Amino acid sequence: MHRLHSHSFYLYSAIVGLAIREALAGAGKHVLIPLSPSESAALNYQPWQFHLEAIRLVLFLFTIAVFYIGCGLYFDKVHPKPKDQDLSQNLEEIESIDGQPPKSPTKSYGLDFGMGLIHFLIFFAWALSITNHSRPFWGVSTFMIFLSAIFLYDLVWLMASIRLDSVQEIKMWAIVCTGVWFFGAATFFVARTWGNDVRAEEVSYIPYFAYLVIDTLELFSGRPFFLKWILRALPRNALDSAS
Repeated sequence: MHRLHSHSFYLYSAIVGLAIREALAGAGKHVLIPLSPSESAALNYQPWQFHLEAIRLVLFLFTIAVFYIGCGLYFDKVHPKPKDQDLSQNLEEIESIDGQPPKSPTKSYGLDFGMGLIHFLIFFAWALSITNHSRPFWGVSTFMIFLSAIFLYDLVWLMASIRLDSVQEIKMWAIVCTGVWFFGAATFFVARTWGNDVRAEEVSYIPYFAYLVIDTLELFSGRPFFLKWILRALPRNALDSAS
């Protein structure tokens, strides 16, 4: 299983690398190497497009990095290495009542791998939309549609894992990501009343950046202070209902 886990993450890494390459090759060449006025005129690019693409590029890179690291931590915890798994089982047996070992946790590596693979493929599609300035409905851009899919995807993963013990590791982040998406969407539609869809889109990314900064601090400090705050803020039955 450990060898399979390593090969699986090689595939994840390849998709993530291709997505980042696509983002940098698309928006990066405009953002990192500014075009001359004549080149901008030839491409029919306006200043607001460069500004928006720069914000989208940073948000994309930040999000895919945090989600990739978070996915690795999830697999390490739910599907640990053989030595870590044996140690965990030994500790559980020591702590079991009347010497009876607890029931083995139900989990599915194949399901988690497949769900993670689809998630990162959505990231690749999202990378393609950074330079897309179309707005199919309600002023919502294609980039924002894929952003919504990224943050709401944990709900799909949650429902697929509802009968597994691994759902305990998924449901909290499904709640958090859905909450971030809700605040982002609400911010967009409130800001849209100003009559500028581009400015509304830029403002709507504030909740996402705030979440990503907090999540990054948690990942590298090992102190889930934001998660503990969420646990205290949410009613207990809201957390148990997904079990």
